[in-house]
Amino acid sequence: MNLPQRVAYWLRVALINLGLIAGVLLLAELLFGAWFAGSFAHVLFHLGGTTLVHDVRPLYEGAGEAVYRRDAFGLRGTYSSPAAIDILTIGGSTTDQLYIGEGQTFQDVLARRFAESGRPQSVVNAGVNGQTTVGHLRAMEEWFPRIPNFRARYILAYIGINDSELDDIDRSSYDRGDRLGREGGLGAYIKRRSAIHLLYSIARGAAIARHAKLGHSQGRVGGTDPATGASLWREVPADALPAADAALAGRLAAYRERVVELIGRIRAAGAEAIIVTQSRADYRVRDGHVFGRPRADGSVDLGSYAKMAAYNRMAMGACREAGAICIDLGGELWFADGDFYDAVHNTPVGAAKIGDFLFERLAGQLGAGPR
Repeated sequence: MNLPQRVAYWLRVALINLGLIAGVLLLAELLFGAWFAGSFAHVLFHLGGTTLVHDVRPLYEGAGEAVYRRDAFGLRGTYSSPAAIDILTIGGSTTDQLYIGEGQTFQDVLARRFAESGRPQSVVNAGVNGQTTVGHLRAMEEWFPRIPNFRARYILAYIGINDSELDDIDRSSYDRGDRLGREGGLGAYIKRRSAIHLLYSIARGAAIARHAKLGHSQGRVGGTDPATGASLWREVPADALPAADAALAGRLAAYRERVVELIGRIRAAGAEAIIVTQSRADYRVRDGHVFGRPRADGSVDLGSYAKMAAYNRMAMGACREAGAICIDLGGELWFADGDFYDAVHNTPVGAAKIGDFLFERLAGQLGAGPR
Protein backbone atom coordinates (compact mmCIF):
# COMPACT_ATOMS: atom_id res chain seq x y z
CA MET A 1 0.00 0.00 0.00
CA ASN A 2 1.58 3.25 -1.14
CA LEU A 3 1.37 6.55 0.76
CA PRO A 4 -1.75 7.96 -0.99
CA GLN A 5 -3.56 4.66 -0.37
CA ARG A 6 -2.59 4.63 3.31
CA VAL A 7 -3.77 8.22 3.72
CA ALA A 8 -7.08 7.38 2.04
CA TYR A 9 -7.51 4.26 4.22
CA TRP A 10 -6.95 6.07 7.50
CA LEU A 11 -9.13 8.93 6.36
CA ARG A 12 -11.98 6.46 5.72
CA VAL A 13 -11.41 4.89 9.17
CA ALA A 14 -11.51 8.31 10.80
CA LEU A 15 -14.68 9.30 8.96
CA ILE A 16 -16.41 6.02 9.85
CA ASN A 17 -15.53 6.42 13.54
CA LEU A 18 -16.65 10.03 13.54
CA GLY A 19 -19.90 8.93 11.95
CA LEU A 20 -20.42 6.26 14.61
CA ILE A 21 -19.73 8.76 17.40
CA ALA A 22 -22.12 11.26 15.85
CA GLY A 23 -24.76 8.53 15.58
CA VAL A 24 -24.40 7.58 19.25
CA LEU A 25 -24.60 11.24 20.30
CA LEU A 26 -27.68 11.77 18.14
CA LEU A 27 -29.35 8.69 19.62
CA ALA A 28 -28.53 9.91 23.15
CA GLU A 29 -30.02 13.29 22.38
CA LEU A 30 -33.21 11.73 20.97
CA LEU A 31 -33.58 9.41 23.97
CA PHE A 32 -32.60 11.74 26.79
CA GLY A 33 -32.90 15.28 25.47
CA ALA A 34 -36.02 17.42 25.71
CA TRP A 35 -36.56 17.84 21.98
CA PHE A 36 -40.21 16.87 21.82
CA ALA A 37 -43.17 18.92 22.98
CA GLY A 38 -44.17 18.15 26.54
CA SER A 39 -40.98 16.25 27.31
CA PHE A 40 -39.16 16.95 30.54
CA ALA A 41 -36.57 14.20 30.23
CA HIS A 42 -33.93 16.95 30.26
CA VAL A 43 -34.87 17.76 33.83
CA LEU A 44 -35.15 14.13 34.91
CA PHE A 45 -32.26 12.64 32.95
CA HIS A 46 -30.32 11.97 36.15
CA LEU A 47 -33.34 11.77 38.45
CA GLY A 48 -36.37 9.94 37.07
CA GLY A 49 -36.89 6.24 37.74
CA THR A 50 -33.78 5.96 39.91
CA THR A 51 -33.07 3.27 42.50
CA LEU A 52 -29.63 3.30 44.12
CA VAL A 53 -28.17 1.30 46.99
CA HIS A 54 -25.27 2.94 48.82
CA ASP A 55 -22.86 1.50 51.35
CA VAL A 56 -22.90 4.29 53.91
CA ARG A 57 -20.73 2.65 56.57
CA PRO A 58 -17.81 5.00 55.80
CA LEU A 59 -20.07 8.01 56.40
CA TYR A 60 -21.73 7.40 59.75
CA GLU A 61 -21.90 4.82 62.51
CA GLY A 62 -24.61 2.22 62.86
CA ALA A 63 -25.24 2.18 59.14
CA GLY A 64 -25.05 -0.40 56.40
CA GLU A 65 -26.87 0.16 53.13
CA ALA A 66 -29.11 3.08 52.27
CA VAL A 67 -31.71 2.67 49.51
CA TYR A 68 -32.42 5.81 47.48
CA ARG A 69 -35.42 5.94 45.12
CA ARG A 70 -36.91 8.51 42.78
CA ASP A 71 -40.05 7.86 40.79
CA ALA A 72 -40.67 8.52 37.10
CA PHE A 73 -41.30 12.22 37.83
CA GLY A 74 -37.99 12.57 39.68
CA LEU A 75 -39.72 12.82 43.05
CA ARG A 76 -38.81 10.99 46.23
CA GLY A 77 -41.39 9.97 48.81
CA THR A 78 -44.92 8.59 49.10
CA TYR A 79 -47.96 10.34 47.68
CA SER A 80 -51.20 9.20 46.10
CA SER A 81 -50.89 11.35 42.97
CA PRO A 82 -49.10 14.50 41.75
CA ALA A 83 -52.41 16.31 42.21
CA ALA A 84 -52.51 15.54 45.93
CA ILE A 85 -49.12 16.56 47.30
CA ASP A 86 -49.38 18.36 50.61
CA ILE A 87 -45.76 19.52 51.06
CA LEU A 88 -43.15 19.50 48.29
CA THR A 89 -39.59 20.17 49.47
CA ILE A 90 -37.04 21.82 47.21
CA GLY A 91 -33.36 22.44 47.90
CA GLY A 92 -29.89 21.07 47.20
CA SER A 93 -28.10 17.97 48.44
CA THR A 94 -29.13 18.62 52.05
CA THR A 95 -32.74 18.28 50.88
CA ASP A 96 -32.10 15.42 48.45
CA GLN A 97 -30.15 13.39 51.09
CA LEU A 98 -28.52 11.01 48.64
CA TYR A 99 -26.93 8.88 51.37
CA ILE A 100 -29.92 8.64 53.70
CA GLY A 101 -32.18 5.70 53.02
CA GLU A 102 -35.90 5.49 52.48
CA GLY A 103 -37.84 6.14 55.67
CA GLN A 104 -35.02 8.12 57.30
CA THR A 105 -34.97 11.47 55.46
CA PHE A 106 -36.26 14.56 57.24
CA GLN A 107 -39.25 14.46 54.89
CA ASP A 108 -40.04 10.91 56.04
CA VAL A 109 -39.78 11.98 59.69
CA LEU A 110 -41.98 15.04 59.09
CA ALA A 111 -44.64 12.94 57.34
CA ARG A 112 -44.51 10.37 60.15
CA ARG A 113 -44.97 13.05 62.82
CA PHE A 114 -48.02 14.44 61.00
CA ALA A 115 -49.50 10.94 60.67
CA GLU A 116 -48.95 10.27 64.37
CA SER A 117 -50.71 13.54 65.19
CA GLY A 118 -53.82 12.40 63.34
CA ARG A 119 -53.32 14.93 60.51
CA PRO A 120 -51.51 12.98 57.77
CA GLN A 121 -49.64 15.05 55.20
CA SER A 122 -47.77 13.74 52.17
CA VAL A 123 -44.23 15.17 52.17
CA VAL A 124 -42.44 14.78 48.86
CA ASN A 125 -38.75 15.37 48.15
CA ALA A 126 -37.68 17.28 45.02
CA GLY A 127 -34.18 18.22 46.19
CA VAL A 128 -31.42 18.19 43.59
CA ASN A 129 -27.72 17.97 44.42
CA GLY A 130 -25.97 21.27 43.82
CA GLN A 131 -29.06 23.38 43.17
CA THR A 132 -29.22 26.96 44.35
CA THR A 133 -32.24 29.26 44.29
CA VAL A 134 -31.43 29.79 40.62
CA GLY A 135 -32.12 26.11 40.03
CA HIS A 136 -35.24 26.21 42.17
CA LEU A 137 -36.61 29.07 40.08
CA ARG A 138 -36.00 27.06 36.93
CA ALA A 139 -37.60 23.96 38.47
CA MET A 140 -40.73 26.02 39.11
CA GLU A 141 -40.74 26.99 35.45
CA GLU A 142 -39.43 23.93 33.62
CA TRP A 143 -39.89 20.87 35.84
CA PHE A 144 -42.98 20.87 38.03
CA PRO A 145 -45.39 22.29 35.41
CA ARG A 146 -44.51 19.32 33.19
CA ILE A 147 -45.55 16.75 35.80
CA PRO A 148 -49.10 15.71 34.82
CA ASN A 149 -51.72 17.19 37.13
CA PHE A 150 -49.07 18.49 39.50
CA ARG A 151 -50.39 20.41 42.48
CA ALA A 152 -48.84 21.00 45.88
CA ARG A 153 -50.50 22.80 48.77
CA TYR A 154 -47.15 23.97 50.17
CA ILE A 155 -43.67 24.17 48.70
CA LEU A 156 -40.93 24.20 51.32
CA ALA A 157 -37.59 25.68 50.22
CA TYR A 158 -34.68 24.51 52.43
CA ILE A 159 -32.05 27.00 51.28
CA GLY A 160 -28.89 28.95 52.04
CA ILE A 161 -25.79 26.74 51.99
CA ASN A 162 -25.41 26.31 48.24
CA ASP A 163 -26.20 29.94 47.47
CA SER A 164 -23.69 31.20 50.03
CA GLU A 165 -20.83 28.99 48.83
CA LEU A 166 -21.42 28.77 45.09
CA ASP A 167 -21.99 32.51 44.86
CA ASP A 168 -18.38 32.99 45.94
CA ILE A 169 -16.92 30.58 43.41
CA ASP A 170 -18.90 30.87 40.23
CA ARG A 171 -21.58 33.49 40.45
CA SER A 172 -21.30 34.37 36.75
CA SER A 173 -22.11 30.83 35.60
CA TYR A 174 -25.27 30.77 37.71
CA ASP A 175 -26.29 34.13 36.26
CA ARG A 176 -25.91 32.58 32.81
CA GLY A 177 -27.94 29.59 33.94
CA ASP A 178 -30.71 31.90 35.15
CA ARG A 179 -30.75 33.79 31.87
CA LEU A 180 -30.76 30.55 29.91
CA GLY A 181 -34.31 29.87 31.00
CA ARG A 182 -35.40 33.29 29.74
CA GLU A 183 -33.33 33.89 26.63
CA GLY A 184 -34.41 33.24 23.08
CA GLY A 185 -32.19 32.29 20.18
CA LEU A 186 -30.95 29.02 18.79
CA GLY A 187 -28.08 28.65 21.25
CA ALA A 188 -30.29 28.96 24.34
CA TYR A 189 -32.89 26.67 22.74
CA ILE A 190 -30.31 23.93 22.18
CA LYS A 191 -28.78 24.26 25.66
CA ARG A 192 -32.19 24.02 27.34
CA ARG A 193 -32.92 20.74 25.56
CA SER A 194 -29.57 19.06 25.01
CA ALA A 195 -28.77 15.93 27.07
CA ILE A 196 -25.07 16.43 26.34
CA HIS A 197 -25.17 19.98 27.68
CA LEU A 198 -26.99 18.66 30.76
CA LEU A 199 -24.23 16.09 31.37
CA TYR A 200 -21.64 18.84 31.02
CA SER A 201 -23.56 21.01 33.50
CA ILE A 202 -23.82 18.15 36.01
CA ALA A 203 -20.09 17.37 35.78
CA ARG A 204 -19.16 21.02 36.05
CA GLY A 205 -21.50 21.53 39.00
CA ALA A 206 -19.99 18.53 40.79
CA ALA A 207 -16.50 19.96 40.30
CA ILE A 208 -17.60 23.34 41.64
CA ALA A 209 -19.25 21.69 44.65
CA ARG A 210 -16.07 19.75 45.44
CA HIS A 211 -14.05 22.96 45.25
CA ALA A 212 -16.51 24.61 47.64
CA LYS A 213 -16.24 21.58 49.98
CA LEU A 214 -19.94 20.85 49.48
CA GLY A 215 -19.36 17.33 48.19
CA HIS A 216 -20.23 14.33 50.32
CA SER A 217 -17.73 12.93 52.86
CA GLN A 218 -15.32 15.86 52.92
CA GLY A 219 -14.46 15.04 56.55
CA ARG A 220 -16.41 15.22 59.78
CA VAL A 221 -16.53 18.38 61.83
CA GLY A 222 -16.95 18.00 65.57
CA GLY A 223 -16.45 19.83 68.83
CA THR A 224 -15.90 16.95 71.26
CA ASP A 225 -12.58 15.92 72.74
CA PRO A 226 -12.10 12.32 71.51
CA ALA A 227 -10.05 11.43 74.59
CA THR A 228 -12.38 12.70 77.31
CA GLY A 229 -15.70 13.16 75.52
CA ALA A 230 -15.90 16.71 76.85
CA SER A 231 -17.49 19.38 74.68
CA LEU A 232 -15.06 21.83 73.10
CA TRP A 233 -17.72 24.22 71.85
CA ARG A 234 -17.17 27.70 73.26
CA GLU A 235 -19.74 30.49 73.21
CA VAL A 236 -18.85 33.75 71.50
CA PRO A 237 -20.48 36.87 73.04
CA ALA A 238 -22.97 38.61 70.78
CA ASP A 239 -20.84 41.77 70.61
CA ALA A 240 -17.87 39.70 69.39
CA LEU A 241 -19.63 37.85 66.59
CA PRO A 242 -18.08 38.46 63.16
CA ALA A 243 -20.04 40.18 60.42
CA ALA A 244 -20.17 39.07 56.80
CA ASP A 245 -17.65 40.62 54.46
CA ALA A 246 -18.94 43.91 53.04
CA ALA A 247 -18.02 42.57 49.60
CA LEU A 248 -20.97 40.19 49.91
CA ALA A 249 -23.51 43.02 49.97
CA GLY A 250 -24.36 42.77 46.28
CA ARG A 251 -24.64 38.98 46.39
CA LEU A 252 -26.80 39.11 49.49
CA ALA A 253 -29.14 41.60 47.83
CA ALA A 254 -29.38 39.38 44.75
CA TYR A 255 -30.10 36.38 46.97
CA ARG A 256 -32.92 38.24 48.68
CA GLU A 257 -34.40 39.12 45.29
CA ARG A 258 -34.28 35.47 44.22
CA VAL A 259 -36.06 34.39 47.41
CA VAL A 260 -38.79 36.98 46.79
CA GLU A 261 -39.12 35.76 43.20
CA LEU A 262 -39.22 32.13 44.34
CA ILE A 263 -42.07 32.88 46.73
CA GLY A 264 -43.92 34.57 43.88
CA ARG A 265 -43.47 31.60 41.56
CA ILE A 266 -44.58 29.18 44.26
CA ARG A 267 -47.77 31.18 44.74
CA ALA A 268 -48.30 31.42 40.99
CA ALA A 269 -48.27 27.60 41.00
CA GLY A 270 -51.16 27.62 43.47
CA ALA A 271 -49.11 26.75 46.56
CA GLU A 272 -48.01 28.60 49.67
CA ALA A 273 -44.30 29.08 50.30
CA ILE A 274 -42.40 27.86 53.35
CA ILE A 275 -38.86 29.27 53.58
CA VAL A 276 -36.44 27.40 55.86
CA THR A 277 -32.88 28.51 56.59
CA GLN A 278 -29.92 26.17 57.06
CA SER A 279 -27.00 25.53 59.38
CA ARG A 280 -23.60 23.87 59.04
CA ALA A 281 -21.40 21.60 61.15
CA ASP A 282 -18.55 24.08 61.71
CA TYR A 283 -20.44 26.17 64.31
CA ARG A 284 -23.42 25.72 66.62
CA VAL A 285 -26.41 27.93 67.50
CA ARG A 286 -28.70 27.49 70.51
CA ASP A 287 -31.37 29.94 71.70
CA GLY A 288 -29.59 32.82 70.00
CA HIS A 289 -26.18 31.88 71.43
CA VAL A 290 -23.39 31.03 68.97
CA PHE A 291 -20.62 28.54 69.65
CA GLY A 292 -17.35 27.76 67.87
CA ARG A 293 -14.29 25.61 68.42
CA PRO A 294 -11.24 26.96 70.27
CA ARG A 295 -8.01 27.47 68.38
CA ALA A 296 -4.52 26.96 69.80
CA ASP A 297 -4.08 30.73 70.19
CA GLY A 298 -7.18 31.01 72.38
CA SER A 299 -9.45 32.49 69.71
CA VAL A 300 -12.64 30.74 68.61
CA ASP A 301 -13.22 29.36 65.12
CA LEU A 302 -16.79 30.02 63.99
CA GLY A 303 -16.32 28.46 60.58
CA SER A 304 -18.90 29.71 58.08
CA TYR A 305 -21.17 31.30 60.67
CA ALA A 306 -20.86 34.94 59.54
CA LYS A 307 -21.68 34.20 55.93
CA MET A 308 -24.49 31.74 56.68
CA ALA A 309 -26.05 34.10 59.23
CA ALA A 310 -26.07 36.89 56.64
CA TYR A 311 -27.70 34.70 53.98
CA ASN A 312 -30.23 33.42 56.50
CA ARG A 313 -31.15 36.99 57.52
CA MET A 314 -31.74 37.83 53.87
CA ALA A 315 -33.98 34.80 53.40
CA MET A 316 -36.02 35.53 56.53
CA GLY A 317 -36.32 39.20 55.61
CA ALA A 318 -37.61 38.35 52.15
CA CYS A 319 -39.95 35.74 53.58
CA ARG A 320 -41.48 38.07 56.16
CA GLU A 321 -41.80 40.84 53.61
CA ALA A 322 -43.77 38.49 51.35
CA GLY A 323 -45.92 37.15 54.18
CA ALA A 324 -44.89 33.52 53.61
CA ILE A 325 -44.28 30.91 56.31
CA CYS A 326 -40.79 31.59 57.71
CA ILE A 327 -38.76 29.08 59.73
CA ASP A 328 -35.29 30.09 60.88
CA LEU A 329 -33.93 26.58 61.41
CA GLY A 330 -30.39 27.91 60.96
CA GLY A 331 -30.79 30.22 63.95
CA GLU A 332 -32.90 28.02 66.21
CA LEU A 333 -32.02 24.32 65.89
CA TRP A 334 -29.12 23.00 67.96
CA PHE A 335 -27.10 20.26 66.27
CA ALA A 336 -24.67 17.98 68.09
CA ASP A 337 -21.69 15.88 67.05
CA GLY A 338 -23.04 12.91 65.12
CA ASP A 339 -25.75 14.96 63.40
CA PHE A 340 -23.51 15.60 60.37
CA TYR A 341 -21.26 13.21 58.47
CA ASP A 342 -19.36 16.08 56.86
CA ALA A 343 -19.44 19.88 56.89
CA VAL A 344 -23.00 20.21 55.59
CA HIS A 345 -24.78 16.83 55.20
CA ASN A 346 -26.80 15.27 57.98
CA THR A 347 -26.78 11.73 59.27
CA PRO A 348 -30.15 10.04 59.88
CA VAL A 349 -29.94 11.32 63.47
CA GLY A 350 -29.55 14.90 62.21
CA ALA A 351 -32.29 14.41 59.61
CA ALA A 352 -34.64 13.24 62.36
CA LYS A 353 -33.91 16.42 64.32
CA ILE A 354 -34.81 18.49 61.26
CA GLY A 355 -38.03 16.56 60.68
CA ASP A 356 -39.06 16.91 64.34
CA PHE A 357 -38.18 20.62 64.36
CA LEU A 358 -40.18 21.31 61.20
CA PHE A 359 -43.18 19.45 62.57
CA GLU A 360 -43.15 21.51 65.76
CA ARG A 361 -43.02 24.73 63.72
CA LEU A 362 -45.58 23.69 61.08
CA ALA A 363 -48.15 21.70 63.05
CA GLY A 364 -50.13 24.77 63.98
CA GLN A 365 -49.69 26.64 60.71
CA LEU A 366 -50.81 24.25 57.97
CA GLY A 367 -54.49 24.31 57.19
CA ALA A 368 -56.27 21.06 56.36
CA GLY A 369 -57.35 22.36 52.97
CA PRO A 370 -59.47 20.53 50.39
CA ARG A 371 -57.81 17.72 48.45
